[in-house]
Amino acid sequence: MKDDGRPVDDPANRVAGVVNRQENRRAQAADRRGRSQAEAKAREMGEAATTARLARERANAAHELLAIVDFSEIDSSGLG
Repeated sequence: MKDDGRPVDDPANRVAGVVNRQENRRAQAADRRGRSQAEAKAREMGEAATTARLARERANAAHELLAIVDFSEIDSSGLG
């Protein structure tokens, strides 16, 4: 219910000369873009964490191999 005598299309209902609905639509679109970008970055971070974990595992395995000085030290039970 409208309680004043101002017309609905009164310029006072505008923000910086733009109708509020238009400004809301722009803000919602910017919000969607921001959320989409944040989700993409989160996926990239997850992939980077996985890559780093795998690299650490390979480095640890390589370090263990460097410590072997005699073939008899190799545990062949894990070999297929």
